[in-house]
Amino acid sequence: MHQLWCEALWRFVRAPKLTEQRERQVNVVEAILDYIEPIDSVGQLADHYQSSAELCQRIALALYPNDSQLQDLRRTQDVAYALRYVELMTGHDLDPGGQLPCWIGEWAVF
Repeated sequence: MHQLWCEALWRFVRAPKLTEQRERQVNVVEAILDYIEPIDSVGQLADHYQSSAELCQRIALALYPNDSQLQDLRRTQDVAYALRYVELMTGHDLDPGGQLPCWIGEWAVF
């Protein structure tokens, strides 16, 4: 897994769960996951990531057009790509807004 994805996933898993900022981040992550769901290989995922620098920004602005508080959008995008990577490698669907499996931390090692 890409190093940036590992770091972003590690921070996401350990971040406080019940904050307004977290809720917004989860909504953006879910929207990105919906967008990249058709990608069905790790190689395609990595290629798409390299060419999608503004994807998260576009999605975040569509969801929250007046929210200047959205921060660290690239890391939010990295979380989505990390989760999709884990889905591809394990065959498990992951819900960033729900209870992630206890083994998810094994993928966030860097």
